[in-house]
Amino acid sequence: MTPAPQHQQIHYIHRLNYTLRERLAGLFVMVALALLIGLVVVQGKTTHLFENRITYHTYLRNAQGIATDSLVKVSGIEVGRVQSIGIAADNRIHISFFVYEGFQNLIRQDSRGALSKLAIIGTAVIEISAGSPQLPMLRDGSTILIEEPMSADELLNELTPIMEKVRQTLDGIARVVSAIDPAQIAATAEGINTTVANLRDLTNQVNSGKGVLGRAIYDQQLEHSFTRTVTHMEQTMAQTRDRVSELKPVLESMVALSQETQNMTHQMDGLIADSRQLVGQMNSSMQTINMEIQQLPDLVTHLQLMLQSTDRTLEGLQRVWPVSSAIRPTEEEKMIDVHPIID
Repeated sequence: MTPAPQHQQIHYIHRLNYTLRERLAGLFVMVALALLIGLVVVQGKTTHLFENRITYHTYLRNAQGIATDSLVKVSGIEVGRVQSIGIAADNRIHISFFVYEGFQNLIRQDSRGALSKLAIIGTAVIEISAGSPQLPMLRDGSTILIEEPMSADELLNELTPIMEKVRQTLDGIARVVSAIDPAQIAATAEGINTTVANLRDLTNQVNSGKGVLGRAIYDQQLEHSFTRTVTHMEQTMAQTRDRVSELKPVLESMVALSQETQNMTHQMDGLIADSRQLVGQMNSSMQTINMEIQQLPDLVTHLQLMLQSTDRTLEGLQRVWPVSSAIRPTEEEKMIDVHPIID
């Protein structure tokens, strides 16, 4: 007896046609790409998922481009995001944002913020400058000043005068162009063509060796003469350099002598000034001596009178008692000889 034939089981994928299998493979690829993109996004959002957050506040007049989840950067590094937007009591925009605790040491008391310059055309980014390390860090809940860029309306207001000046310039150019006469342009073009033709003829003549310039360029005799002249000039310059080299020590000596002369001149100026001062002092001394000499006769006369007066005073004192009894008169002063009383 022959055994019954066994039916081989076929995988279901082989039962599908080729087009369906291509679509199934593409579906698997797209799902894998979607999962990969989702993982990247989730990884980006959950990098600091369990990290503590430091909250800061700021107030703006115009929050154009700011939204929740707007990025906060310090020195180009993403350090946080905007978490809420509200209205303050003075009608300013109150923005609250957080910074991850790992980047808090970058925020110091001198840190300042600014909105990105592209805030007027898209989502803005809050950029904060890193503070000085020697200053204390800003505490949780502090307020940071943020510089606001110009809004679209302010930018248009700034550009309006510039556009007006451009329009006026274009109008002036249009008036100048309209004032140009086509006939004058044609005449100018004709003159330019004539000048170009003359220059072409002159170039052809020079190339053919005609004229002074052509002979100077293409005549070999003139070339040799010019070469000899240049050689002679080079020899003359070399001799001149040699003479200058020989005269260099003499010139240096003259310079040194000139410096010494200048120094002596300065010294002579000082000596002359001292001499003038000495002569002035001598003149003053001579004037004083002359005045004293002129007063000397009067002084001698007064001295003689004083001596005579003193002599007379002393003579008078000698005759007055009791001085006269104490002073014995000299022999010359005895007018009468002394005789005894008893004979």
